[in-house]
Amino acid sequence: MSSIIDAHAHSCGEYLSKERIEEKIKHAGSDKVILTPAQYGSKTTYKLKNLTLKDPFADVVSKNNKTNRIMMKLLGTIKTIPKGNEYVYSLTKELPGKVFQSYWVTKKNIDKLDEDFDRMKFVGVKLHQCWEDFSFEDDYFIKAATWAEKHNLPLFIHAYCKEEIIKLISYIKEHPDLKIIIGHLYCVEEFINNDTEAFKNTYFDLSNCYFVSKERFLLGYEKFGAGHFLLGSDTPYGLEALENTISMIKNSGISDEEVAMILGKNAERLFQI
Repeated sequence: MSSIIDAHAHSCGEYLSKERIEEKIKHAGSDKVILTPAQYGSKTTYKLKNLTLKDPFADVVSKNNKTNRIMMKLLGTIKTIPKGNEYVYSLTKELPGKVFQSYWVTKKNIDKLDEDFDRMKFVGVKLHQCWEDFSFEDDYFIKAATWAEKHNLPLFIHAYCKEEIIKLISYIKEHPDLKIIIGHLYCVEEFINNDTEAFKNTYFDLSNCYFVSKERFLLGYEKFGAGHFLLGSDTPYGLEALENTISMIKNSGISDEEVAMILGKNAERLFQI
């Protein structure tokens, strides 16, 4: 049986501790998780309203991004990310073979990438435009993306708006060997409107069913095929987000072989785990 891999989750809520992770994996019937920090030490799993139900083709991520940026700026949570990276690393030591680390890059820690990679051996890196202000034209982004490409690691991107996605698409076209993961299937229409050859190393995160409808997933699937999609929960943002997103993928009408690819095989190949 193929592994089920939650390829985008945070080390809080249901994934806060070794015990919680083991309980979550057992409950969801999954095998592995790619963890990155978020709200350091938070036990909360958030109850979210499913905004995709009213209009499955609507862009619900942009509205959430605006709220997210305001809240995180007020709370100053980006300051805790380096400490959060250390905590995720400790969880990989406690649960080897089950927990793998995606290192959240910030302006504060970008100059420590080589040092931390030598020690932590993380399997991917992440940037988030809602938590930290930057553009995909900035030297900061280019430095992080260049590092990821050099080390053949996937770069997870949570983009803030369509204008920034368009800039990112231009960068991808100029750097086709860079492995990119687009968080939350954001602005998939912009990718669909371009030649698929430009996105041979572009993947789409399906976290989670509260933000990504089955209809939007199938829109992207028809253009790119199952090989470009990854299961993600974005835990702790949404009750039973992992279980419900697995169910959405299984009930999307695609073949069992394609379901297995999205639930785990693509992540195994991409993260080399």
